[in-house]
Amino acid sequence: MTRTRTRNRTIGALGALALGGLIALPGLVPPTAEAAPIAAVNPVTLGERANSGFLVFVRGDVQLGPSSDEAEGTIAAGGDLRFHQAYNVAAGRPPASTFRSPGDDADTYLYVGGRVSWGASSSALSIHNGGYVKIAGGDFDVLHKNPNSTEIVRPGETSPDASPRIFNDRIAQPAASVADTTGAPDFDAAFARYTELSSGFGQCTPSNELLDGPGENALPVPRPIDRHVSQVYLDLIPGRTNVVTMTGAELANIDQIGFLNGQRATRDTPVLINIVGGDFEGPIPRQGWDASQAPYVLFNFPDASRVHVTANTAELNGTLYAPAARVAWQATQNISGNVIAAEFVHGLDRAAGLAGHSRELHELPFDAELSCDENTGRLTLVKEVLGSDEDPRSWTLTGTAADGETISGSTGDPAVTGAEVPAGQHVLEESGGPADVDDYVVGGWMCGPRGEEGSLVMEGGVVTVPPGGDIVCTIVNTYAPPTPEPTPTPTPEPGPSPTPGPTETPEPSPTPGPTETPEPAPTPTPPVTPTPTPTEPEPTEPEPTTPGPTTPGPAPETNAPETTEPETTAPETTAPETTAPETSAPETTAPETSAPAPGSTEPETPAPAPATPSPGPGGVAGTGVDPWPLAGLAAILLAAGLGFALRRRPSTHD
Repeated sequence: MTRTRTRNRTIGALGALALGGLIALPGLVPPTAEAAPIAAVNPVTLGERANSGFLVFVRGDVQLGPSSDEAEGTIAAGGDLRFHQAYNVAAGRPPASTFRSPGDDADTYLYVGGRVSWGASSSALSIHNGGYVKIAGGDFDVLHKNPNSTEIVRPGETSPDASPRIFNDRIAQPAASVADTTGAPDFDAAFARYTELSSGFGQCTPSNELLDGPGENALPVPRPIDRHVSQVYLDLIPGRTNVVTMTGAELANIDQIGFLNGQRATRDTPVLINIVGGDFEGPIPRQGWDASQAPYVLFNFPDASRVHVTANTAELNGTLYAPAARVAWQATQNISGNVIAAEFVHGLDRAAGLAGHSRELHELPFDAELSCDENTGRLTLVKEVLGSDEDPRSWTLTGTAADGETISGSTGDPAVTGAEVPAGQHVLEESGGPADVDDYVVGGWMCGPRGEEGSLVMEGGVVTVPPGGDIVCTIVNTYAPPTPEPTPTPTPEPGPSPTPGPTETPEPSPTPGPTETPEPAPTPTPPVTPTPTPTEPEPTEPEPTTPGPTTPGPAPETNAPETTEPETTAPETTAPETTAPETSAPETTAPETSAPAPGSTEPETPAPAPATPSPGPGGVAGTGVDPWPLAGLAAILLAAGLGFALRRRPSTHD
């Protein structure tokens, strides 16, 4: 399937891919209901320090360790606290300010809205940079190892070095201050708003496609991502919230996600990544942006109750926003951003057999405002016809939004011209047309911002109208009637034919001699008759019998030597054997009948006279004279000559 790249900054996710049905670009099932507009807001502070400046802000319980490093920022738990190792809070540079109760000399760096689970804890939890600790649930004692230290231990413990304990070795905090939680954040109010925002942001119309490369010619990645993908990229739209939505399964199939070459997330170009589809378990892909951009990236889990980030994940350069979920960061990398969760575990779960070491929580709080304050756009549907004068209004054009809202009408109708529609995906269709509608070739939908050249919409006719966008979609039909085939001459259907009787075999006409394909007899050269010297014949040799005028018979027998010599020298055409009647005479001439008178010829079937007379077996060439008397005379003369020659041959007996 051909895929066409459309620049996000012009029409958002134009060109959504259809893969096995309509898939909401970029890979999100369309919202079941239109999201309420969300004005620009920092989803962590809510514009009023709803989190009181804490880096890790958890509505319920927090567990620190085992096998984790530290938090470079501050931690606030609305529930209980457990720790299973030596763990540092507010380590590194001084963190962002939080709150102070009246009379306090320092900000609070660790807040526990419930109790410390001493029985489930071990080792020592260290508070750095001179911060205070607040424990709302009581059940603790405060000791001072020296004037500049504070040790918080289980009730009844007398040793400041006891384990488990929470201590600060830079400032002495009074026991009354530890129990005073005046000015503490309102967890219930904050998380009510967080949950609402998380769900609302999850409904935001995606504005960015996932692309297959970091360059300007990158193409959209087919969705859903149901196989391993090494890298995907975002083409950021400056000056607005860039929204990307994918399922948890897709996120786990990606190795790295980044921005196009040279692009950066900033305070006015923040990035919202929605991870939908319920609970999430798996690794977080590497990010192509560094930690300096983390304050402008938020990973939102709007419908998860459990987010379990496993080992072999990458550092999360952004805020992990899952206000309704129990988050377990059991990865071997850092989180560089806020953690907003219903519950939080920082460390590997040894009971689950996980190995490795969970790293740090870096103090890079979210510092941008997100919005999806425009949830409508405008859509115009246009019909054009080429190669015909057919009225384009013969067709009905329809656009159907993800929530089922439909616009429908003919080109030019107000219903499909600048119609206000929900932002998001719309399925485009046409119907109707003239009677010969099948003779029109339907082109693809071409969509783009009003006044700009459109781009081809992908298979399925799905276009995304971005919030506030004004999109014009045109479909062109070209008249292309089939070429008429030549009218064939009708073949008459044969009626029943009478069964023909047997065809009589014509009796062949006698083939006249000259018309047979005869072997042309050589024209007999009249032999030169030598003048015989009269010689008395030897009495032992009988005189040759003069043949009668009938059909000549064989020559008189002679001794073998005498007969072979003349056969080799005499022309074969004059020998009686070679001119036997079988070669030319038809069966109708019977040699047994009485011989005709000399000089007469055998009756022949007359033949048509050829243009040029040619010899035939019935006469001397060109004369029509019967050759048989001449042949007999020639035989007599030949025999006489042979006899004379034999008489004159010298005798070998003398």
